[in-house]
Amino acid sequence: MKFILFCQNNYAFGILNPIKEVLIQKKFSYLWYVSEKLVSGFPFKGDPFTSSISELAHFESDVIFVPGNQVPYYLRGLKVQIFHGLAGEKKGHFKIRHYFDLYLTQGPYFTDKFKTLQQKHKNFEVIETGWSKLDSFKNNIEEYAIEKKELLDSHKTSSVILYAPTFSPKLTSAPYLIEPIKELAKDKELLILIKFHPLMSAQWVRKYQLIASETSNIVFQEEKNIVKFLSIADLMISDTSSAIYEFLLLDKPVVTFNNISENILWENSVKYKELPQLVKISLQNDSFKKERSEIRNQFHPYQDGKSSLRMVEATENFIQKNAVPLYRKLSITRTLKINSLFGKSPIMTKKSTKLTALIPAGNEIHNIEEVIKSVDFADEILVADSYSSDGTYVKALEMATRVIRREYEHSASLKNWAIPQASHEWILLVDADERVTPELRDEVLSILKNPSNDIVGYWIGRINYFMGERVHHSGWKNDKVIRLFKRDHCRYEDKFVHSEIIAHGKVGTLKNKFTHNTYVSLNKYIEKMNRYADYQAKDYDQITGRLTPYHFVFKPLYRFLKHFVIQRGYKDGVVGFSIAYIQSYGIFMRYIKLWLLRREKNPFN
Repeated sequence: MKFILFCQNNYAFGILNPIKEVLIQKKFSYLWYVSEKLVSGFPFKGDPFTSSISELAHFESDVIFVPGNQVPYYLRGLKVQIFHGLAGEKKGHFKIRHYFDLYLTQGPYFTDKFKTLQQKHKNFEVIETGWSKLDSFKNNIEEYAIEKKELLDSHKTSSVILYAPTFSPKLTSAPYLIEPIKELAKDKELLILIKFHPLMSAQWVRKYQLIASETSNIVFQEEKNIVKFLSIADLMISDTSSAIYEFLLLDKPVVTFNNISENILWENSVKYKELPQLVKISLQNDSFKKERSEIRNQFHPYQDGKSSLRMVEATENFIQKNAVPLYRKLSITRTLKINSLFGKSPIMTKKSTKLTALIPAGNEIHNIEEVIKSVDFADEILVADSYSSDGTYVKALEMATRVIRREYEHSASLKNWAIPQASHEWILLVDADERVTPELRDEVLSILKNPSNDIVGYWIGRINYFMGERVHHSGWKNDKVIRLFKRDHCRYEDKFVHSEIIAHGKVGTLKNKFTHNTYVSLNKYIEKMNRYADYQAKDYDQITGRLTPYHFVFKPLYRFLKHFVIQRGYKDGVVGFSIAYIQSYGIFMRYIKLWLLRREKNPFN
């Protein structure tokens, strides 16, 4: 999968970097978008980045993480709002701008409000994951402790006070706290760290830099990572900055001035001259300790350092279920706004149509070499391996372009996970027990030379073999599947067994067919039917009422008669009889295993 990390302000770096680390672990591709004003301060020089919207368009992302309020609607990918703070009382925090497909919320307070908005607008989803930026509280705790000790030792102080005001001209305390900060610094046991928002007025930046240069225990911090300073500080001074809530999660005292929150659970004053006194009192007697637990539970209850992982997995699951969104429908006003901010949609030069052959595989050593050879005409051969233990993985590494691995849940899940990772727009999905014939190969290549604009996929028939014999009847005569399709328009339905592709667009039909040999041995085939029965029991649990003799006797009998008589399996001789019998056995096992599943869930019924 491909991800864009979208940065319009430098505070986004600290929010997105923990997500980047997860992407690296998962071996996903990523590209930073860094607005031109931020390029000189981009902290990850070894990472791929761009300031070009055109380059983003050609990157063809699957997911765009945005810790801001705007994103170009015309870029490919799931557009994800991940927020840049925890201050829900600020104007615009819950404003729906219709640029986003998915909102990843930090805690119940935010989730409840966005869920309400979701019901109203019905054009986005909401998932609670926690906030990536705060993973550092857990993951970097030892590193920050060392830095704190070094700071205190070098300045010969005993406590760290952080002053981190908001930048808003109407709300900031910066103009009023210059002299109180100086007064506070007279206590040489205190080390005062000044950390301003990147958008703070240059006027106040200069004034506080000056007092820091004149005072040994005042340090003006230029480093962008405020999380580190939140972790280091023993007390925070602020006003209406959202960083207050981040600090409160660490269960440490806060002193604010003229805070506009409706529910203030910390020391707040309107008298700036009280600063030194309030700081000393709060350090000695933390009277709001009990109230802070409410904020933690509502705003961000996640203390495991895994919010970034949950955020990435939420996008994976969304795409597996819904495919990659192609575009957002916006009002003319919002369209014009995005165009004014980022320019109009880049004109994409038409690329030559390339093909990814996608092969799902699990313990297919007897098939993997031949199936890969049959798709050697593809521009990319992508094998999705479900942790094979029989040599399939090693052989695939030798022969395929790429091999990706994931634990097997069910066939549709594996395929839906793999599809977005294809490098090319068109995919030919081939099961390991199928082969692409030369005739089918030529037809596919012919179509891709000049693909139809309105067709998103093609049915491909299958010539089936069982027990070494071609099956002409038995219900397999007209077997067909959608296997040549556009990556961004097709996904498998979420079913354990016999899942079919759901195509968002017109579907054509190819003349030529796969060869398909589902039979390895009779024992293996019966094992497969038993495995399918396990999966089908889960699928049918929600749609099947009370089990009766109808399910155990008549449905298996009908399945036999259907294959052997109605669909003329008798013409296939022993092979036809075997297919009919094994299929009826599979139906019987489906309902036996459903009965066992329900008994396990409700042992006293």
